[in-house]
Amino acid sequence: MKVPRNLFINRPHYQDERGSLKLISCPTAPIETNYPELGTEPTQIVITNTNPHTGRGLHFQKSSPLLQVVSVIHGEIIECMIKREVVDNNYTYTPYSQKIKSTDEDSTFIVPPGWGHGFFTKNSSAVLLYLVWGARNLSDEFGLN
Repeated sequence: MKVPRNLFINRPHYQDERGSLKLISCPTAPIETNYPELGTEPTQIVITNTNPHTGRGLHFQKSSPLLQVVSVIHGEIIECMIKREVVDNNYTYTPYSQKIKSTDEDSTFIVPPGWGHGFFTKNSSAVLLYLVWGARNLSDEFGLN
């Protein structure tokens, strides 16, 4: 006998040429971070499935920055981050990038609040798990080229 349909959670699902994105809302164990102002529980949990040779842009929120903990749980990505700072009333940008595999000892990383983040898949598909603190606000979201 199958599990009753009414016991499944209906999750928002988004699909495009890069792959799919599924949002999960569920209670989790508190997670301590170096950002106590954001609390101990993520506001959303996201699983991302991506197709081979695709990217998800460098994006960030200006007014209400997010803290993200990202785990590569299958496959391989090239992670790209941009540290955005104000120095003498001017913005400076420091880029970082690294190949990360699900089999790496360090396959989970933090995207600090205010940093731009994006990734590109390598030869095969990849699956990422996000824990996000803060509310996503599309009108506050910006991208970097």
